[in-house]
Amino acid sequence: MMVPGADRVLFEAVRSETITWIKTKKNRHPDAPSTSGVHHLDAATVLTSQSRYDERGAERALRIQLREDRPEATWRTTVTAVLAPAGTGDKAAVAVSLECFPNGNPDSLRPGRPAIVEKLVATLKPVDGCGRLTVHALQVTSARAQVNDLIEVLCDPDRHLPVVVAARTTEPDPLWSQRMRQVMPQCAGSAGLYLLADEAAVDAFRHEIGEHHRVAPGAVRTFLPGTDPAWPPDAARHRFVSPARMRDPADRAWNAIARSAQRHATQAPIPELLRDLRFPDDEAATQRRRDALTAIPNPRAAADTLNELRHLREENALLLGLLRTADEEIEEKRTSTRLAERATASLEDQLARARQDALDHLQDAVEALEETQRAQTEASQLRSRLYQQGRHEDATDPLDDPDPLPTSSPSR
Repeated sequence: MMVPGADRVLFEAVRSETITWIKTKKNRHPDAPSTSGVHHLDAATVLTSQSRYDERGAERALRIQLREDRPEATWRTTVTAVLAPAGTGDKAAVAVSLECFPNGNPDSLRPGRPAIVEKLVATLKPVDGCGRLTVHALQVTSARAQVNDLIEVLCDPDRHLPVVVAARTTEPDPLWSQRMRQVMPQCAGSAGLYLLADEAAVDAFRHEIGEHHRVAPGAVRTFLPGTDPAWPPDAARHRFVSPARMRDPADRAWNAIARSAQRHATQAPIPELLRDLRFPDDEAATQRRRDALTAIPNPRAAADTLNELRHLREENALLLGLLRTADEEIEEKRTSTRLAERATASLEDQLARARQDALDHLQDAVEALEETQRAQTEASQLRSRLYQQGRHEDATDPLDDPDPLPTSSPSR
């Protein structure tokens, strides 16, 4: 999510919302700290908070990660926020990711989007291109300016996320309204959300965008990036749930609206600010260990005022504490390495599947080209035979040209 007009209060908002979410998460971690470092909330839960600073000591990036080691899987939720470098603008990027590392059958797991996403969308008011990202749908009336603003959002070349456009039913429908109240917040952060407020707004939208890209009363349509109303075939890319299915109590197609928006959002390009973002090791923890070691009093000096045995016990307790901390950090590093290896293997598997899909598409394209060449050869042979039969006019009549593809989008 891109956040305009952000400044250093961004990190205060992200840290506050994230820690509050962790504290209230099933009421398991009411004492979750907001300070930097690695915190073991319980035997199965680790909270890691890191910051990155510029040369002037100002915070420029924040990452809060919650890892939960459960019997069925290891769950890792990461919230990352980063400000643009000083002097390059006041924009910022915020991302939330959920990783699931199954310990058994992955088919039995149903990962859901973390609730922190809705909280961050409501607090930060992010944007996508010229459109806003909201928790609830923005109402669009029949006013020409509002309709044109919506179409501008749909056709914005800088838009990377889907836009969900719903059209209110002509008659009040409690089931339709209930489903809208459920599905729209589930799309928050993954898509722009708009509601054509009444029948007049539906007609105005259809008049401006055209018949092929319209949204009928009671329907919900998901517009993908790159919408081009000037090209009728483009309409097929933007799937919709019909009014009949939205109002059918037994139909569950409406559940796919949020899943589709979330799936497309995960495939959107990573904001440039978040690419290659690196966090240094926790220097604060290292410094605390150094301070603890240097705080150990000299035993010879202590002997004059304190019992040497007592001093040795205190020193031993301190060293044991540091040793336990070091063991925990080593184990944490090992766990992070194992999860990174599993994440890398998963990405490599996805890359292999993508390559295979590309090869399959290439093979289909080659076969289609060969079929076209065969058709052209047959057409040439037919023309030759027509010439031989003296039917010159039939052999030279041009075929009707199909409608040309648009070379550019219409001016908006």
